[in-house]
Amino acid sequence: MFQILELKKLPGEVRTGDDIVNWMRFFKGKSKEEFERMAKTSEYLGEAYEALQKLSADDQKRLEYEAREKALKDYNTQMGSAERRGEKRGEKRGIKKGIHLTKRVLSLQAQGKSEQEIIAECGITAEEAREILA
Repeated sequence: MFQILELKKLPGEVRTGDDIVNWMRFFKGKSKEEFERMAKTSEYLGEAYEALQKLSADDQKRLEYEAREKALKDYNTQMGSAERRGEKRGEKRGIKKGIHLTKRVLSLQAQGKSEQEIIAECGITAEEAREILA
């Protein structure tokens, strides 16, 4: 469900404690005085106003902030991608190891080795050996 809040249509006379209306008024603010007045009405609006002041203080600070935000997003994207690649590699290695182990166990069985000999030679549990030999 979506609700569209049109800031231009927000009547000035609405008096409510609703946080959403306060935020709408904040986003609609046009002057420094308006922002300062609203910042005094709520701790959260005050924090938002402080952040807005810092970001709009000068172009260099704003550019630095944007560069840092981009770097953090890029880092998180790269780490997620690396994690997915690592999981895929691990799965492939696990499958290859499983195939190799299965071939070895079956080969030893074909050579007439007992279950205990296969377990000892392959370094697996009795349960793993029975699962492969089943």
